[in-house]
Amino acid sequence: MSWESFVKNRLPPLKLPQDVLSVLRQGQLEYTKTRAIAKIPGEQTRTELLTEAIEYNISLNEIKQKVKAIQQQSLSESNHPVQTPQLNLHDCQIAR
Repeated sequence: MSWESFVKNRLPPLKLPQDVLSVLRQGQLEYTKTRAIAKIPGEQTRTELLTEAIEYNISLNEIKQKVKAIQQQSLSESNHPVQTPQLNLHDCQIAR
């Protein structure tokens, strides 16, 4: 195996999130499926999809569709954040 092949094929899996890498190492899902699931930023959502993929043996296409839907939902939530009130330090009183 050449070093170019090693860098291209053997190193990328090491960059997967730990939960995804664990599933891959245990042989519970194929690399292509874990790579798609790894695109989900939230650990809880990612873990839920990992569990679903393992339990129901969902296809790579279905996983990609779910990942895309999750990413779109996450993007729309970040574009419309919940408004939090601004804290004005001049209005705060210090208890003595």
